[in-house]
Amino acid sequence: MDKTLNYLYVNSTQALFTQNVQTEMELGVLNDTNCELSNSYYEYEAYCYLFIMCPLAFVGIVLNLISIRVFRDKSFNSVTFKYLRLITLTDIFICIIIIPYCITSYTQPFNKYDVFIRQIYMAYLYIPGANFAINLSMLLNLLVTIERLISVGWPTQKYTLFKPSRYYLSCFIVLFIAIVSNIPNLFLYKIELCKSLSTRSFTTASWWTVYGFVKEVLTRILPIVLLIVSNIVLIYIVKSSRRKMKESVSVSYSNGANKSSNKKKIVVKCFSSVQSAKKNYPNDSEAKNKLLKNQGNKRNRQENQLTWMTIFVAILYSASSIPMVFAYPGLIFKSEETQTKIYKTYAVLVNILELLQCSFRFLIYYCFTTQFRQVFNTMYGTDKKKNHATELNNVE
Repeated sequence: MDKTLNYLYVNSTQALFTQNVQTEMELGVLNDTNCELSNSYYEYEAYCYLFIMCPLAFVGIVLNLISIRVFRDKSFNSVTFKYLRLITLTDIFICIIIIPYCITSYTQPFNKYDVFIRQIYMAYLYIPGANFAINLSMLLNLLVTIERLISVGWPTQKYTLFKPSRYYLSCFIVLFIAIVSNIPNLFLYKIELCKSLSTRSFTTASWWTVYGFVKEVLTRILPIVLLIVSNIVLIYIVKSSRRKMKESVSVSYSNGANKSSNKKKIVVKCFSSVQSAKKNYPNDSEAKNKLLKNQGNKRNRQENQLTWMTIFVAILYSASSIPMVFAYPGLIFKSEETQTKIYKTYAVLVNILELLQCSFRFLIYYCFTTQFRQVFNTMYGTDKKKNHATELNNVE
């Protein structure tokens, strides 16, 4: 009797277990069929993001890695190049996180778990990371422009304002602002399996709208305005100093134009004094003075090149960042217009501009700075090939 009851109990539990497994499998099939397993996008968006932006991101990574290697040379020891090195690292991070974004957002997923992983990347990696990198890059560009402005306009104050300790302090402040301003982005979205990515309930509150607008003004609009104003002042100071130099040279020539006899006497006296100085002073002191003069001219030329390079970097960054500000919902486009074809086309153009400025920055470094060009040619270019050819000739 007991054996019969045990047998019936085991059979009933097995039947119940198999029935539960079947119902769970049926529910799983229903869930897979009810899940939204497709990304909604226009066809031209997929082509732009996959076949234009992904290659641009790869090019930006390669060029910025080359810039980082060049900046590691000991000759790049000024504060400006230290800030530019941080900006280059930020550009590398932007290019890296854009590639998975293009793949996850503009290709079709395989199953609900693939959708879930893509949503995790979008909510917790791409959106906070991209906003953090953009804010950090903007603050660093503003900082390097202000540093150049102080170096050109108030050179005596440069060494007190940008000491090595204050350099690290400024980097910490900029990093702290970028992190704190983007912490709320980690809590924007709610992720559930087999459900589309949705924002949390507090994002519809009025205080959140005010907070988002104030944050956008303080972290994007205000730094861009300050960057443009600082760049204009820097250009004005550089041009005015160059104009004063030309005027002083022309005045010195014009003062002696109508006094030819006096000029001849002065020239004869100068020539005789130079000849006597050559006899009195040894050749070593003359060579030393010439060397010091050449070093001073070289330093002035490097500072001038560095200033103009910073100006063009700021212009390039402003040209790519101003359209990004207008992409913020509420300025030009309304919140309900973010799914329209016009807004998506504008977003594609803005993202392409952002990647182009990450790549073109390397060209500005190379074209406007002799120091960067010489180190680059030594590492990768003609100088290395010439040395290799001479070594082969010596071996032969």
